[in-house]
Amino acid sequence: QEDLSEVVALRQKLSAEESELEETNRLLGGRVQVAAESAQLTYQLALTDEIEKSIGKEREEMLALVAALPDSITPEEDGEARRNLGRIALSLGYMKQKCMLLLGAKEQKSLSPEAFNLFLSVMAHDVKSVGFLEVASVALPQEEYDFDLALFVNDCLKTVASTYAFCGLDMLLVVNPSSRTLTIELDGATLEPRPLDVAGVKVTSTPQEGGVRIVLEDSRE
Repeated sequence: QEDLSEVVALRQKLSAEESELEETNRLLGGRVQVAAESAQLTYQLALTDEIEKSIGKEREEMLALVAALPDSITPEEDGEARRNLGRIALSLGYMKQKCMLLLGAKEQKSLSPEAFNLFLSVMAHDVKSVGFLEVASVALPQEEYDFDLALFVNDCLKTVASTYAFCGLDMLLVVNPSSRTLTIELDGATLEPRPLDVAGVKVTSTPQEGGVRIVLEDSRE
């Protein structure tokens, strides 16, 4: 009887300890989940801050254009108001693509050819908002394209489109991922090359009959 009592007592003790262990695991699991959620929140806040900083200047310039839009437009003001609306549309498209690329770079290593060409076609459509007529884009074939290349193209194309806006030009852009260059041919008017300033990018602009040929080389680290 004494041995049986000891067995019963031992079972009760083991059962109590098992319950305590389950409770401890539950509490630890909750803490791990809270820690994971906190880490995810910290990561998301840092990413949001990074994106906001990267488009901060562009957003300020766009908001200034929006603030300058008149409440009512006279026939004389119609042309400039429409041009400003086009500049706003270009800025919105540029910022949207930049945000998507920055987010994508955190989730995957590269862009497929289909995704990269879709990005180019969207940007080609966006530059038409500032008066470009026909816009064609070509990316030399590659198995995959890195996000830094896409960000480089996004920055360069925005700068070129803004600089040569409303000149009634056609645009052909060719991306060479091997040499990390973007070549843009503008055609439709005789004009001198204009200054282009893109951080970390070597720019070579050459006048040609009926337009300008621009080669932008990515020298950013």
